[in-house]
Amino acid sequence: MDLTIFIITFNRPQFINLLLNFLIKKKYNSDIIIVDGSEKKFKKKNKIVINKIKDLYRIKNNRIRYYHSENQLEIISKLEKNIKTRFCLFTYDDDIPGKGFIDESLKFLKSNKDYVSTNGFFGTSNISFKNKKTKLRNVKFSNMKRNNIFQNTIEKRFLNFNYNEGFAYGVYRKKDFINIFRIVKTFCNSIKNPVKKVEHVISHRLMTITFATYNLIKGKIKKFDKIMMIRINHQYNQTSNNDYFDKIGGWHVIDFHKNNSLYIEILTNELNKIFKSLDRRTILNLIYLHVYLRASKRLPRYFYYVHKSLNNKAFSIGEKLSILINFPFYIFFRFSRLLEKFRFLNKIIFFHNNAKEISNIEKFQI
Repeated sequence: MDLTIFIITFNRPQFINLLLNFLIKKKYNSDIIIVDGSEKKFKKKNKIVINKIKDLYRIKNNRIRYYHSENQLEIISKLEKNIKTRFCLFTYDDDIPGKGFIDESLKFLKSNKDYVSTNGFFGTSNISFKNKKTKLRNVKFSNMKRNNIFQNTIEKRFLNFNYNEGFAYGVYRKKDFINIFRIVKTFCNSIKNPVKKVEHVISHRLMTITFATYNLIKGKIKKFDKIMMIRINHQYNQTSNNDYFDKIGGWHVIDFHKNNSLYIEILTNELNKIFKSLDRRTILNLIYLHVYLRASKRLPRYFYYVHKSLNNKAFSIGEKLSILINFPFYIFFRFSRLLEKFRFLNKIIFFHNNAKEISNIEKFQI
């Protein structure tokens, strides 16, 4: 397989053990680069796990490579010379990339140069640690919208994008992958907050908006009916107990909540270095379009949480009438959220087109 999988891990040796065993046993046949940001005791455990797996499966050292850095995202672009394949994929230690999705993505991208990346279905799985055995179970459909961006102009691609985070986990050509992480490196260098865990969260959020804007400027995104990723439900959070996820802004708006001028300037300048045919003003406008289109989709949620913070009681009939008159989009928001629960077609496609892969996941244990 002409692919390098980058795995980000932090203080979770049991998950890196699970993922490596899965990738090898299910014959992904890809190169693997592990970027470990773990604290000292977990770093030692991770290295023991990796060496045991190499010995068990007789893996050559150049097929699984290990790097340790507290600045995980920052060093990825520095590893360019260590990538021996034409394509790359990014994942965390508690996510399982879909093999069928990877196979179709590689085949498609090799013959369609105007497409930058691919995306597919998300799913979730539970995990159990019992009697020294680790097992995945109960794969479920996740109704995250997918992107099928085929428009030829940059403006139309931005307007047709659905602003979810899935684009960061598709398959990319090596050059595009490294370009994106060079921008992420510049972001990481700009974060002054000395608290490592906060920096970790912010840098990963900024990564998502970098993937999005780069994709949409560069070209098209292909959608597949295959599982792109299975996310494992668990309690081993690799950040902190503080809730840095913004219920109002989600993945993107929180990135530009503080120091927004700095982040926008960095992203504009870095994209301008890559896409020299676009003037700086155009790139800046596209970034603002991206951020504010995302924010506009969150306004009803903002309205909802503001109400909840002021009054925990349900809306009265008079309040509902007032909302309908003065803020009709909120009603549309609530109605559309209700309809999402009844999107059976995608769920049927998810299980029908991925039956074998789901079975492989649910039967897997180490």
